[in-house]
Amino acid sequence: MRFSPTCRIIPAPLPCRRAFSLVEVSIALGIVSIALLSVLGLMPVGLSTMRQAMDQTTEAQILRRISGEAALVPFDQLDAFASAGPYFFAQDGTLQGQQGQETRYAVSLQRLAASYPGSANATNLSSSLAAFRVETMRLASGVEQARTTNVVHLANSGNSAY
Repeated sequence: MRFSPTCRIIPAPLPCRRAFSLVEVSIALGIVSIALLSVLGLMPVGLSTMRQAMDQTTEAQILRRISGEAALVPFDQLDAFASAGPYFFAQDGTLQGQQGQETRYAVSLQRLAASYPGSANATNLSSSLAAFRVETMRLASGVEQARTTNVVHLANSGNSAY
């Protein structure tokens, strides 16, 4: 079979293909990696903030429980209630009988002289108002990590000999 020089075999034109260049792919990867690194860099900050919020919430629940139980104690027996501590709590705020492995908070109470602004002229304030310093110690493996102090005031609700 002979071919004449005038008859050539011309390949069919290829369909036009468009693709990303190496430069475009490199720029896209750079932008994505910077975004991921910034998000990963914020993770420890978010986790520590969440941990602090959990601790503050649990400490508030413990303080509310202590003040609620103290309000149920007869007013003339509040000193015995304060000296019965320290009280131990688990991470979820449940009261424990004694310090153990799950103990996360230790709470101690101390009776203070009751006062409030303008109470310098009040007579016999101690028979109608009790104040307690509540120290909450956050523990990790039995070692104190942080300490917060709050003051709780309890009014004499008439459930005592006073």
